[in-house]
Order: sequence, then structure tokens, then C-alpha cells
Amino acid sequence: MSACANPKRQLSLQLRDHRMQDAMPPIGKINVAIVEDKDAIRSAMSAIINSTDTLSCQATFPNAEAALAALPACDVHVVLMDIGLPGMSGIECIRHLRERGFAAECIMMTVFEDYDNIFHAVEAGANGYLLKNTPPEKIIESIEDVYKGGSAMSSPIARQVLQAFREMGKRKRLSDDLTPRERDVAEKLAQGLQYQEIANELFLSVETIRTHIHKIYKKLQVNSRKALLEQYEEWR
Repeated sequence: MSACANPKRQLSLQLRDHRMQDAMPPIGKINVAIVEDKDAIRSAMSAIINSTDTLSCQATFPNAEAALAALPACDVHVVLMDIGLPGMSGIECIRHLRERGFAAECIMMTVFEDYDNIFHAVEAGANGYLLKNTPPEKIIESIEDVYKGGSAMSSPIARQVLQAFREMGKRKRLSDDLTPRERDVAEKLAQGLQYQEIANELFLSVETIRTHIHKIYKKLQVNSRKALLEQYEEWR
């Protein structure tokens, strides 16, 4: 006959285990660093992070230079990075960190929502892009998503990215309509050659070059050499 466990002893062991768990530091949290020059925003973001059971703010920096010097040695999983910092920008900071092999996830937290900043941030190595008016719960969710391998973007940013992809697809389709000779002419224009120089290199008349350029403008839906070259850089 098996003996039943002593109820009093069981309760004592449970209480002891509970006290030990309370005394132990939390494990499995996502360590976060913040790079933000405004004290109030930096403190607010730190408070939001530390109010959760899953995140822990491990370090804060008021500028990119301090972050660049310290972050590679920090045990952090996710960095929230402002763009408009005094001195070096947040985008340049991420670029330099990536060049040094910094592997933590990086989310831009900024007021800038223009395409150039979005593009350059992602190109530099950012894994997410949030606006500073993002609700706290969304910030927390975004940090967790990025840590798990996802990407985080505020809705207006995601919309811009989708629109940019549509435009790129449209331009690619338009560029596919160019004939091989028109592509040759566009290449020469991109090299900075003038009409006569292009005509000489391609053994064509200047008038023929003008005709090709007119057709290129029409197909690509541009009306200037500058606009043509901007598109050319994207699809060549």
C-alpha cells in the first residue's frame, strides 16, 4: 500500500518554492536599449518597456555616438533608435553598428515618415520603423515581433512602403517596353553624354538620337533628363 504525501509538508514545500521564485531575477526577458536625445521621451519609453513582463530596458543613450561606443558590448536584443539625433543620425549609427557586426534587432522610433528616411533606414539595417505617436501597446507588440524575426511598421509607413513597391513595379514594367537600342541610348544619357557624343558612339545621327529619346520619355512617362535618370537608377 503506497503512503499518501503529508499535506503539511506539501504546503511547506510549495511556500518555499514560491519564495524562491519571487527572489530569483526574471529570466527570458527581451533586453531593450533606447537611443533618444529627448529626456522625457527616453524616460517614457523606458517606463513603457519596464512595465511589461516580457521586456526589460537595459540601457539608454542620449546620442548616437554614445550608443555606438557602448552597444556592441551590451547584452541587448532590440534597440529603439531615433533618427533626428544631435550629431550623427540614428540611420548612420545603425549603419556603423552593422558594419561592426552588431546583430541585435533595430527599430527606428521617429517623427519622420517620408520615403527617403524609410528607405535609408531599412538599407542601413533597420528591422522596423515606428512613428513616435505609436500607442504603447503597439510599441511593446512590435518589439516582441521583431525579436521573433518579424518586422514592425506603423500603418502610415507600411502604406508608403507598399506604394513604393507599386511604383517600382510600374517603372519596371515601363522599362521592359524599351527596345535594346533605346536602352543603349538611356545608358549613354546616364553616363552624362550629350546627344552628339551618343550619336558618335552608336554610329547614328543626332536626329535619330533625338527620336529615340523622345520615345524613351514617352514610354517611361517622364519629361526631363533628370526624371529619366532617376528612373534609370532604379531599374537598370
